[in-house]
Amino acid sequence: MAVIPPDLLDRLRRLEEDVRELRGRLPARPEDAPAPQGTTPDNQL
Repeated sequence: MAVIPPDLLDRLRRLEEDVRELRGRLPARPEDAPAPQGTTPDNQL
């Protein structure tokens, strides 16, 4: 199994935080609208 260097793990965590912050700035999507393809809900990361 590959080992991910700690500096890359830290960068991934920061990028995930940035994505969550940016998603919070987007207008809410209507409930009946399909999710964009290629996206993963935060709870599945």
